[in-house]
Amino acid sequence: MKKTIIIGWFILIWVSVASLLGCASIPIKPLSKTDISDLKGRWRGEEQCFGQGSQQIKMEIFNDNLDGELIGKKVHPFTGKIENGKLVIFWDNNSWVNLRFYKGDDKIKLEGDYQSGNCVGILSFYKVK
Repeated sequence: MKKTIIIGWFILIWVSVASLLGCASIPIKPLSKTDISDLKGRWRGEEQCFGQGSQQIKMEIFNDNLDGELIGKKVHPFTGKIENGKLVIFWDNNSWVNLRFYKGDDKIKLEGDYQSGNCVGILSFYKVK
């Protein structure tokens, strides 16, 4: 049990550092209501659940109210909100994600921590053009 926890923390730190290095070429930008047009649309990415592997995931934001869907093993409807410069999404009882916004010349990325059921990890999305 103790060994599993130590390995879990090591993986968390490694993935966090790797994701930060991966975003080094795309500057982080605190979200505001003026960015809603950049958020609307389709996103593709990856869910990295610590200790359980990763899977491809999709997200679509439908409108200015930030209504949308997360699509992985299941479809999770949501209404997001902009809070403290991040896109915050809740679904089900104990499931949430806090996404940081990265915007460069030709790429837009959302990435952040999440929890869904027993899974804690990182979601990363790139905007589909």
